[in-house]
Amino acid sequence: MQRTALVAAALLAESAVGQLVHFIEEPGAGPFLDIEAMGQPLDLPDDGEVGILETFSGNFIFRPGLVVVGQNGGMSFGQKTVTNLGPDNQEIPSGEAFMGSQAALAFWDDIDDKEGDVFFAELVDDPQLGTRLIVQWNYHNFDGAGSTLRFQVHILENMQLTGTYSQYFYEIQGPATGAGVSATIGYQDGSTGYGDLQYSFNLVDAVTDGTVLSMIVPDPADLNADGLVGIVDFLILLGAWGPCADCDSCPADFNGNCVIGLPDLLELLSHWG
Repeated sequence: MQRTALVAAALLAESAVGQLVHFIEEPGAGPFLDIEAMGQPLDLPDDGEVGILETFSGNFIFRPGLVVVGQNGGMSFGQKTVTNLGPDNQEIPSGEAFMGSQAALAFWDDIDDKEGDVFFAELVDDPQLGTRLIVQWNYHNFDGAGSTLRFQVHILENMQLTGTYSQYFYEIQGPATGAGVSATIGYQDGSTGYGDLQYSFNLVDAVTDGTVLSMIVPDPADLNADGLVGIVDFLILLGAWGPCADCDSCPADFNGNCVIGLPDLLELLSHWG
């Protein structure tokens, strides 16, 4: 709970300086969909990368074009050539992550080829999931104690129906010692204009069995970026009531007059839910 509160506080700070994309934790977003049997194995070497789906259409945030998948727990978008994802994870943004290009980094870590298997599948007009690209990493013995970490990136093409652009799913079996202690988890914007978003960096137990991270662009009235406009946002607005201390950084000033007042409250209530 303490970690969740810290992440929420970080998201609030990012929102104040123009951060557009956010992660929300949605453990009930669906069970882990194992694609090992149906997906295409990528047979990546240690620290290797491969290009897939050269004409992937992407969505409003993720660039169309070549998708590159890296053995070390991430994928990039809009590439013209295959670029690398280095074994030494860093904070986002990083030139070591696909040369700084747009990337979904679900678990950027040094995943050895003897312990990791990568698969991908593209679902088209699935009756439950719609059209989406799924990449899955199976990371065996990732903690040296026999645990298996399986994680996925889903890129949704029907995001206009859900408001979700991508999702990271995690399944952990075994002792799971410090999942995330040597990994970077987040989104690297690559100058597309939506802002870098680091969920965790070398954080012990950053993810656990059943963690689901959904990447959204929050409603402007969703002041704490939790995917819901409700009582917390109402209290944030009331706490900021009156003239803005900084007119360029005043998220609850919906009408742009540099004052938090009744028009802003009515706007928030119109987005309730």
